[in-house]
Amino acid sequence: MRPSIADRRRALRLACALSVHYKAGPAWHPAAVLDLSDDGCRLRIGEDLAFGAPIGLRFQLAIRDGMTAHTAEVEGTVAWCRREGLSYQAGIRLSAAPGALGPILEALQNV
Repeated sequence: MRPSIADRRRALRLACALSVHYKAGPAWHPAAVLDLSDDGCRLRIGEDLAFGAPIGLRFQLAIRDGMTAHTAEVEGTVAWCRREGLSYQAGIRLSAAPGALGPILEALQNV
């Protein structure tokens, strides 16, 4: 069952180019985050993921001049996944506690 239009994005997404690792099975895989908010993100990945599949995400924002490294590990579900050229893009609905990604989002806004 697909979510209704009214239940789509609940928070403004921040466009970014951030590395992440995801776990949609037994192993962790690298991915790129294309946009991010407290309750969802869009990933560029190398495989097709099933709608509704559980997924773990491990975010790490690297240290730059004067910045502190920020990490967060959250869980979510696949809201959609489609082929885009040679890779896939997937929308992920995060089930993290509100504010779990706060330090990462704040640091990205200040870059």
